[in-house]
Amino acid sequence: MTYNEAIEKLREPQLSPSDLSQLKNWMAAEYAFLAGQMADILSQKPLEWSRLREKATSDSQAEKAWELTPQGKYEVSARYKMKGLEKMISACNSRMRIQENELKNQY
Repeated sequence: MTYNEAIEKLREPQLSPSDLSQLKNWMAAEYAFLAGQMADILSQKPLEWSRLREKATSDSQAEKAWELTPQGKYEVSARYKMKGLEKMISACNSRMRIQENELKNQY
Protein backbone atom coordinates (compact mmCIF):
# COMPACT_ATOMS: atom_id res chain seq x y z
CA MET A 1 0.00 0.00 0.00
CA THR A 2 1.14 3.53 -0.65
CA TYR A 3 0.43 6.72 1.27
CA ASN A 4 -2.05 7.90 -1.36
CA GLU A 5 -3.78 4.50 -1.45
CA ALA A 6 -4.21 4.72 2.33
CA ILE A 7 -5.84 8.12 1.93
CA GLU A 8 -8.23 6.78 -0.70
CA LYS A 9 -9.03 3.73 1.42
CA LEU A 10 -9.81 5.92 4.43
CA ARG A 11 -12.19 7.98 2.31
CA GLU A 12 -14.40 4.93 1.86
CA PRO A 13 -17.46 5.48 4.06
CA GLN A 14 -18.20 1.86 5.01
CA LEU A 15 -14.94 0.35 6.23
CA SER A 16 -15.31 -2.52 8.66
CA PRO A 17 -13.52 -2.44 12.03
CA SER A 18 -11.16 -5.08 10.66
CA ASP A 19 -10.35 -2.93 7.61
CA LEU A 20 -9.81 0.10 9.82
CA SER A 21 -7.53 -1.90 12.10
CA GLN A 22 -5.43 -3.16 9.18
CA LEU A 23 -5.24 0.35 7.75
CA LYS A 24 -4.22 1.74 11.12
CA ASN A 25 -1.51 -0.92 11.47
CA TRP A 26 -0.11 -0.05 8.05
CA MET A 27 -0.10 3.64 8.93
CA ALA A 28 1.68 3.00 12.22
CA ALA A 29 4.34 0.96 10.43
CA GLU A 30 4.76 3.64 7.77
CA TYR A 31 5.05 6.29 10.51
CA ALA A 32 7.74 4.24 12.25
CA PHE A 33 9.63 3.80 8.96
CA LEU A 34 9.53 7.54 8.25
CA ALA A 35 10.62 8.31 11.82
CA GLY A 36 13.67 6.09 11.32
CA GLN A 37 14.49 7.83 8.05
CA MET A 38 14.09 11.21 9.75
CA ALA A 39 16.45 10.14 12.53
CA ASP A 40 19.12 9.32 9.94
CA ILE A 41 18.64 12.61 8.11
CA LEU A 42 18.54 14.71 11.28
CA SER A 43 21.76 13.10 12.48
CA GLN A 44 23.47 14.35 9.30
CA LYS A 45 21.78 17.75 9.24
CA PRO A 46 23.99 19.65 11.74
CA LEU A 47 27.19 19.05 9.77
CA GLU A 48 25.63 19.91 6.42
CA TRP A 49 23.68 22.82 7.86
CA SER A 50 26.77 24.40 9.44
CA ARG A 51 28.56 24.14 6.07
CA LEU A 52 25.58 25.86 4.41
CA ARG A 53 25.47 28.50 7.15
CA GLU A 54 29.03 29.58 6.38
CA LYS A 55 27.90 30.61 2.90
CA ALA A 56 24.57 32.11 3.96
CA THR A 57 23.91 35.53 5.43
CA SER A 58 21.25 34.28 7.86
CA ASP A 59 19.93 31.13 9.52
CA SER A 60 16.79 31.41 7.44
CA GLN A 61 18.80 31.47 4.22
CA ALA A 62 20.82 28.45 5.38
CA GLU A 63 17.62 26.57 6.22
CA LYS A 64 16.22 27.31 2.75
CA ALA A 65 19.48 26.07 1.21
CA TRP A 66 19.17 22.89 3.31
CA GLU A 67 15.62 22.37 2.06
CA LEU A 68 16.93 22.43 -1.51
CA THR A 69 19.26 19.47 -0.87
CA PRO A 70 17.97 15.92 -1.44
CA GLN A 71 18.03 15.24 2.31
CA GLY A 72 16.26 18.52 3.04
CA LYS A 73 13.55 17.77 0.49
CA TYR A 74 13.06 14.33 2.01
CA GLU A 75 12.91 15.82 5.51
CA VAL A 76 10.15 18.25 4.51
CA SER A 77 8.20 15.55 2.66
CA ALA A 78 8.54 13.02 5.49
CA ARG A 79 7.54 15.57 8.11
CA TYR A 80 4.27 16.35 6.28
CA LYS A 81 3.56 12.68 5.59
CA MET A 82 4.06 11.91 9.27
CA LYS A 83 1.60 14.66 10.22
CA GLY A 84 -0.87 13.24 7.71
CA LEU A 85 -0.43 9.75 9.13
CA GLU A 86 -1.08 11.07 12.65
CA LYS A 87 -4.36 12.60 11.48
CA MET A 88 -5.39 9.46 9.60
CA ILE A 89 -4.63 7.24 12.60
CA SER A 90 -6.76 9.56 14.71
CA ALA A 91 -9.58 9.32 12.14
CA CYS A 92 -9.35 5.51 12.25
CA ASN A 93 -9.57 5.59 16.03
CA SER A 94 -12.64 7.84 15.88
CA ARG A 95 -14.40 5.68 13.32
CA MET A 96 -13.62 2.51 15.27
CA ARG A 97 -14.94 4.10 18.47
CA ILE A 98 -18.14 5.20 16.72
CA GLN A 99 -18.67 1.73 15.28
CA GLU A 100 -18.08 0.18 18.70
CA ASN A 101 -20.63 2.53 20.29
CA GLU A 102 -23.13 1.85 17.51
CA LEU A 103 -22.86 -1.86 18.26
CA LYS A 104 -23.63 -1.08 21.90
CA ASN A 105 -26.50 1.21 20.83
CA GLN A 106 -24.79 4.11 22.55
CA TYR A 107 -24.39 6.39 19.59
